[in-house]
Amino acid sequence: MKWGVIVDNKLCFRIENIELYLEQVLVDYIGIPIFFLCKDEGEYYLVLCTDIDELNYIIVKLSMNDVYELLHGKESIRNTILKQKEYWNVISGEEISLDKVEKLSVSELDVDLLPKENIYFEIVSAKLEDYVKKFDTEYVL
Repeated sequence: MKWGVIVDNKLCFRIENIELYLEQVLVDYIGIPIFFLCKDEGEYYLVLCTDIDELNYIIVKLSMNDVYELLHGKESIRNTILKQKEYWNVISGEEISLDKVEKLSVSELDVDLLPKENIYFEIVSAKLEDYVKKFDTEYVL
């Protein structure tokens, strides 16, 4: 996948015939999203780039509660990923149809690829603050 211009609602991945669209970039590095949320028809997926040169990713499906706790710094990034049962390892191809996607148990995940234990998401821009407020209005406890 080549990023070029980051566009909201951009198709990012296709896993198990489910299309995941860019919901919100949480962290980028030189214009490349390295930590972001995607969404299908209604479910959230957290995406972590584990190799910026090869564009390899770890993707986990999150509940609304998981997203809320992550966005509000109540759960660390590492724990948010590790408390899921499974993840998808994605090695990007030249286009989405050429991505190599493998579903694995989180117990098989190399934790060295994840952020350190006490790293929490922080809101660092007005755009992110607006996104979190918008998410909160949709979030039902």
